[in-house]
Amino acid sequence: MLSLFPIQDSEFSWIDPPVEKDNANNRHQVDALLESLVNEPISVAALEQVYRVLEQHPDTKDLPLPLLASLLGWFLQSINAVRDREGRPSQTRLVKLLCALVQVMLDRVPLAVEPLIDELRSLCLEHSGIAAAVDLYKRLV
Repeated sequence: MLSLFPIQDSEFSWIDPPVEKDNANNRHQVDALLESLVNEPISVAALEQVYRVLEQHPDTKDLPLPLLASLLGWFLQSINAVRDREGRPSQTRLVKLLCALVQVMLDRVPLAVEPLIDELRSLCLEHSGIAAAVDLYKRLV
């Protein structure tokens, strides 16, 4: 399946989300993966890993909703730090990817996104020059 987020840095190449859906240890592996991402700086690879977890688990009961919500909150907080550290073009790319990830989360796990609606709207307004942010804002209103 074609991924929305092509990985261009190998920062998280050692992390491979679980593929087996019936594995009893699967939930623990998903939790461990997402928890490890909360402690890392936001990157294209981190967004890709969350997308893969969502893609591999169409049944939302397998997903840790509070952990997904805290991870999304961490990504939102980290976006501004990226501009200060790496510059505007890098931040723009991450905003595009984050908006695409949130769109998928709204389809699959809307309860994980609900607590962050105001912050997401604010992010979309701040980056209204990016088409993905405008599309996400329209969906959130």
